[in-house]
Amino acid sequence: MLTESLANEIVTQTMIRLNRNINIMDENGIILASGDSKRIHQVHFGAIEVLRSGKPLVIDEQNIGNWEGVRPGINLPIIFQGKTIGVIGITGKPEETLEFGELVKMITEIMIQQAFITEQVEWKQRLKELIFTDLLSSTLQIESIDNKLQMIGFKLESPFQVAIIELGNSHLKKNDLLQVVEDLFPKQRALIGFIKVNRLFILTLKFNEQRFKEKCSRLYRILATKNPAIRIGIGLSVIETESIRHSYKDALSA
Repeated sequence: MLTESLANEIVTQTMIRLNRNINIMDENGIILASGDSKRIHQVHFGAIEVLRSGKPLVIDEQNIGNWEGVRPGINLPIIFQGKTIGVIGITGKPEETLEFGELVKMITEIMIQQAFITEQVEWKQRLKELIFTDLLSSTLQIESIDNKLQMIGFKLESPFQVAIIELGNSHLKKNDLLQVVEDLFPKQRALIGFIKVNRLFILTLKFNEQRFKEKCSRLYRILATKNPAIRIGIGLSVIETESIRHSYKDALSA
């Protein structure tokens, strides 16, 4: 969870506000990111002590000799989902760094939580698109598809119907477009994602055909105000899972 990329972002954002050197260490005490580039990938022995004890460590002139290569400052455990996943160190006089140490720790943990949420959303979206691709195969692996669907809280229930949105040269952001479409459909009743860079699919599960057409018409009106070149094709409603690919081909033809 605590990647080098994320650690660099935390260090950059925090140092802008504090104007002090920040170190981010992983669960093994290795420095992932630092305002002092020479220290990156080195072992931080103060961080190892924090990981061992689970408690903050203040390093001052009196105890600095206890750990090799450390500098005065404060080192705090980074907690995520109840586990210590790393350490954040703030270099400077302990009496000064203690004042904002907990705030820096809180900001760091919030950034990690936000990154985790974003990663989960992206992972679920990739899985939806993989499932749809699997459903278009002429040799369906139903058990594998069902297992993937369970991971995102979906279930294959007929009737099924596919719509394809052709975006043309759209300047709409991918996530914004997905949000607009998803807001129109009940959760767990529509798989929505991209099958090509400029082509989005909607696969409804146990959804009324007339309501689907009404939703697509409304969606067209919304999107056409932002992209007049947009086109939507709707396939026939089908009962069998094996026929989903036929509904998809109908939508493409439409």
